[in-house]
Amino acid sequence: MNPLLHPPGHSEESEKLYENLESMYRVVHRKLDEKGISPESMGCSLQPRKTELPLVSINRLRLPGDLTRELLYSVTDELKRALECEDEIDQLLHQAELDQTRASEFVISQLIGNGTAEYTSAELLHLVAVLTVRPFLSWLSEHVNAHKAHPDSWLQGNCPFCGTVPVLGRISAEDGRLLLWCWLCATEWRFPRMACPYCNGSAADGQLFFTVRDTPYRVELCKNCSRYLKILDERRLPEHEEIALSWIMNDLLTHHLDVLAWKEGYISPS
Repeated sequence: MNPLLHPPGHSEESEKLYENLESMYRVVHRKLDEKGISPESMGCSLQPRKTELPLVSINRLRLPGDLTRELLYSVTDELKRALECEDEIDQLLHQAELDQTRASEFVISQLIGNGTAEYTSAELLHLVAVLTVRPFLSWLSEHVNAHKAHPDSWLQGNCPFCGTVPVLGRISAEDGRLLLWCWLCATEWRFPRMACPYCNGSAADGQLFFTVRDTPYRVELCKNCSRYLKILDERRLPEHEEIALSWIMNDLLTHHLDVLAWKEGYISPS
């Protein structure tokens, strides 16, 4: 499953897009609470064994049909404005013929890469699916604590909640630990500083990094697998300043780091 390989260009319009998305996501979280929807009904076990991590299998996810359809259309309305692609999105929605059941199936199929041959733009479909599923997965991650019960023993390169491979992390100012951040469900977990989350190679085997002057950002590069990890180094932040990892940071505010890594011949970690 790929992250947003080609996110909207960083502009006032795209920042407004993410502000509006965050507002819509808060509404989805509130409605999930008000409707009394349970994690189990969405395909997530509340009491799994430790060996059952990650907790959620994307292809078994069951999204509430009414909320999914409502959010999907809100997301596409925002994308029409931000990306100026009204005709293309209208064509995709017409082809999909989305009722409540179909909306959930549509989103999941695009996330896992099935069904895109039916439609005209796989990349746009993937973007729509990611932006639609995020609040449901983040709500589940907040409400299910089983994957947080062993924060220092998971130590894997994929998300303990949804299994997604991260592209962003942070070095804690408090203790220097590396914490990876999931671009799909916003779960955070610990990972060894001197290892590659993609191939488990060690720094001694060929890990490099570069920093961006006058910023708290760095990019860790793995010569073994040619992948990279974007890092917010909190130790380089001005005193008393905090920056939270977020979807807008992952997709837009650190996109220049993706470009720098691509220019050096490294590939997106997907």
